[in-house]
Amino acid sequence: MKSSFKTKDIVSTSRPLELLHIDIFGPVNTTSLYGSKYGLVIVDDYNRWTWVKFLRSEDNAYDVFSNFCTQIQSEKEMKILKVRSGHGGEFENEPFEAFCEKHGIIHEFSSPRTYTDKSFADIQDSKDTLEPDQIDASEVSPEVVPTPEAQE
Repeated sequence: MKSSFKTKDIVSTSRPLELLHIDIFGPVNTTSLYGSKYGLVIVDDYNRWTWVKFLRSEDNAYDVFSNFCTQIQSEKEMKILKVRSGHGGEFENEPFEAFCEKHGIIHEFSSPRTYTDKSFADIQDSKDTLEPDQIDASEVSPEVVPTPEAQE
């Protein structure tokens, strides 16, 4: 049975980089030209800007994420306040926690899912290649990716 989610009418954050959602997808069936089989998905809760950083392995997540943080904070001249992730080992480890603590970033964990809810990265996991017209918006949590109604 498919659950449906109402569009989120109220933005729970007040500015860009206040809360970033992060997740990893992969391995994908086709390796990129540069040998990547995984992707780090970063979504800004405020404006739904989404970045996908490609990784050769999940072990590269910390380095790629820390470089991204430094770059985006400099570019936007704003600090990242919070990061929300699952309990995957790539985010729940000493280097990641030390980085967040050093830079004043609060690291929150998503609660375990008890209902049918697919994040953007979960959908990435289920497809070899993803084209925009292949995403069924009813399968994606409105907390992570805006539905067409949310973009109006």
